[in-house]
Amino acid sequence: MLLFPLFSIFSLCSSNPPMVIFPPMFGSVLYGTITNLQTSHWFCPKNLKDSWIWETDQYLISPITDCLADYLKCGWNYTTNRPDSRNESYIYTIDFGGDGGIRYLDRGIFGYHLVHDMDGFLEYFEARGYKVREDVFGAPYDWRLSPIGIEQYYIDVKKLIEECYEQTGKKQTLFGYSGGCFSMHYFLTRKVTQEWKDKYIDHIILVGPSYGGAVSAWLCLWSGMSWFPGTESEPMVKFLRSIPTLYSHVPNYVIHKDMPAIIGPNGETYTHAQARQIFYDQGKVDDIENRMIYEFAEKDVLSQDLADPGVDAYLIFNSILPTNVGLNFSEGFDKMPTTIIGEGDIVLSKESLYYGCKNWKSGHSVVCRDYREQNETLNHGTILKVDEVLQDIYENMVNDSWRQLKGNFVIEGINDKKKKKPI
Repeated sequence: MLLFPLFSIFSLCSSNPPMVIFPPMFGSVLYGTITNLQTSHWFCPKNLKDSWIWETDQYLISPITDCLADYLKCGWNYTTNRPDSRNESYIYTIDFGGDGGIRYLDRGIFGYHLVHDMDGFLEYFEARGYKVREDVFGAPYDWRLSPIGIEQYYIDVKKLIEECYEQTGKKQTLFGYSGGCFSMHYFLTRKVTQEWKDKYIDHIILVGPSYGGAVSAWLCLWSGMSWFPGTESEPMVKFLRSIPTLYSHVPNYVIHKDMPAIIGPNGETYTHAQARQIFYDQGKVDDIENRMIYEFAEKDVLSQDLADPGVDAYLIFNSILPTNVGLNFSEGFDKMPTTIIGEGDIVLSKESLYYGCKNWKSGHSVVCRDYREQNETLNHGTILKVDEVLQDIYENMVNDSWRQLKGNFVIEGINDKKKKKPI
């Protein structure tokens, strides 16, 4: 939701290359107006007006987390035939174009924040002369619905980029982290033309792009365990099983077509496309609207090839950490599965991370920065906290030398151990 006209967010032109930030999954502040909602507990207000919901400090404490789950639970919109918020909940982001919706997720107490988001990243660039709303812009989104249920967001992002271009006379670099890369990729491949991209986009930077999905989404569906430790209550499980981003992040069928998704009790193997029916048969997705969301995600993204975005791209990841790449039910479908271990960034498979590097062949530069380090800090969740990574991103923004690598290349290693080779 835009809280002010887009033309008002820009200040004086800057010499820095401008950048739009697409934050990670769970990485956008969500406000909401709640009207006569049937809640799980008496202490959860049934009505709220323009209230900070995700992630205000009061909702960090169980069982008040159940109120959060009630407010954010999703459903099916029978008018638009798309996933959406429930009728009683109007959920929206704040400070579009600024940093208020992406720097921290909580309000903070006396300047101290418990729930960090893009603050470290922003501070690194601010120390090098970048200024919010001058040459760095936040593009928060409703991560619950991303990427398949945020149609207005794509309209707003397009307008933001056009306004910035007109104001600065410079093409934009789009920066995405994790789930933000998924929303960005969806936008570039579904919502704008090649002519538009040629005019307005300089290049994209994708850090740990999640568009290939992850086995952790299946584990969340199967076990009922929350993505948030210590919050495995029934309302929280129902909330997580209702959000479209969970189903959109099931491992992509095309990317992982040569890998077994599930091993059954008798050693039989199932493909990624066959997995949904197993979840249905075992009662793991039994709500009719959740099934509609799963099948919509399957048709819209899971069964689709990962299209070339049609712009120069710089991808950053670490592909050699132990990563869950499948589920093994050798003890039976009535037991918790063990995981099949492969390589990746702990969350995303190596096949997913490298897919764009190997398959985007439209003539643009596609360079993949794979650190290939057995270093736990270079994992999916903490990679942006590593100084060398932030330095790489900054150098990519201000120095075009990487584009001299025409075609598809990978840069392996870190610091003085770097080596470049074509893919």
